[in-house]
Amino acid sequence: MIRLQKYMEWIMYLWAKISVAEQSQLLTPPPKLIILMEPGA
Repeated sequence: MIRLQKYMEWIMYLWAKISVAEQSQLLTPPPKLIILMEPGA
């Protein structure tokens, strides 16, 4: 449960970052974001 909670918090953090990037007209997130989204990190 703790791991799932941390994972969800990380998803929300990335979602906020991507939203800001889209507002800045950076429509594609950098590859590092995709790598960091892999579970088990």
